[in-house]
Amino acid sequence: MKNVLYIFIVFLFFSCRNDFQEHSSGLEYRFIEENPQAKKPSIGDGLVILLKYTTENDSVLFDGPFRVRLEEPSHKGGSIEDAFALMHLGDSAEFQINAKNFIRHTIKADIFPEFIKTDSKLKFYVRLKEILSPQEMEQMQAQLDAQNKAAETMLLDDYIEKNEITTSPTQSGLIIIPLQQGKGKAAKQNDSLIVHYTGMFLDGTIFDSSVRRNEPFGFVLGKNQVIPAWEEALATMKIGDKIRLISPSALAYGKKGFGELIPPFSTLIFEVELLDIK
Repeated sequence: MKNVLYIFIVFLFFSCRNDFQEHSSGLEYRFIEENPQAKKPSIGDGLVILLKYTTENDSVLFDGPFRVRLEEPSHKGGSIEDAFALMHLGDSAEFQINAKNFIRHTIKADIFPEFIKTDSKLKFYVRLKEILSPQEMEQMQAQLDAQNKAAETMLLDDYIEKNEITTSPTQSGLIIIPLQQGKGKAAKQNDSLIVHYTGMFLDGTIFDSSVRRNEPFGFVLGKNQVIPAWEEALATMKIGDKIRLISPSALAYGKKGFGELIPPFSTLIFEVELLDIK
């Protein structure tokens, strides 16, 4: 707690000053605490850091512990990777990075947030707490993945028990529950399918719905345009069918998740109706 308060006070002190330096990469930086004799990370190392970053107006976008693998710079002109590579173990520093470059090239977001100006700079406060070798990083990630997968399995088992689901999963682990039986033609590989769907988490929270948007969704079956759960389930449907899918993360977005919409290791529920086949 004392360390957190110390860092916060130092950040306040430095926020009143304008003594940023410019690195050869174009990165704007200033050190709050520097340990030049300590170890520096190399490409491929895992970093355990305390990270806070904000808009130019100090609106907090993230604040907390973070683990990341040090990669090559994601863009020119001063990237967050340049910032991490500049630090020593135990260092604390503040960086300013072009918002458009960070969001487009580092986060790789498709949509630029309306509340952030494209020509503004984001402010990053970083404390490097630990450097892990690539081997240590892989071991830690494997342990975290195993823990997260076990937690997902526990939550899924609990959901099945509480909802008294008796439908057996397929060989892949997908549970397909019929809700409505249609009388149209059956879907086959390379067909263009038109569907309505609603996607939910296990707690019932809806994360996406073509029904709510009143915009049916189309894709070609067998072309890997949708998650594996859909490929498997839609191949069993005919026009007019409606089903509920309970999809383990391995058949959906896996250990990476999908941006901010789908967290890693998320079991997902879909209600899908096959409207038409083109």
